[in-house]
Amino acid sequence: MRLKGDTSLLIRRLRQRSEAMKPESQELRAALTYIGTTLEAKMKLNAENHRLRRTGNLINSIRYELFTSGNKAGVMVGSYGVPYAAVHEFGFQGTVIVPGHTVSSHTRNGRLVRQHDRQGYSRRMKIRRRPYIRPAVRDLRDRIYEILRTAMRG
Repeated sequence: MRLKGDTSLLIRRLRQRSEAMKPESQELRAALTYIGTTLEAKMKLNAENHRLRRTGNLINSIRYELFTSGNKAGVMVGSYGVPYAAVHEFGFQGTVIVPGHTVSSHTRNGRLVRQHDRQGYSRRMKIRRRPYIRPAVRDLRDRIYEILRTAMRG
């Protein structure tokens, strides 16, 4: 195939696109940061809507991290350091072993009334799934593609 006319503009545009796709490019880094913050906000909103806020540990664990691996760059978004995050996302049905522990009873003013030790036991649990990560990705999928397309255009 032979191109007619001035090809310098075409070559310059192809080089710009090639530079924009490199993992170290500022355009790609900005796009991935925007994707990460958008997904993080949507996941936190979903967790709030499912009333998954008791201590705030789960919502505070939701964050994004940019990464590069060889010639690839990306963003990881999720709940980090909270072992029960997967239980909320996927649900759980099974037996849980509760270890032995000490139970304390207090009066309203905080005075200790009694303490006693409880033996360990097992218990069946069925926790329904309340996904907050996957719906965020599904809802924002088209927006993510558009952000990446815009970044690649340069």
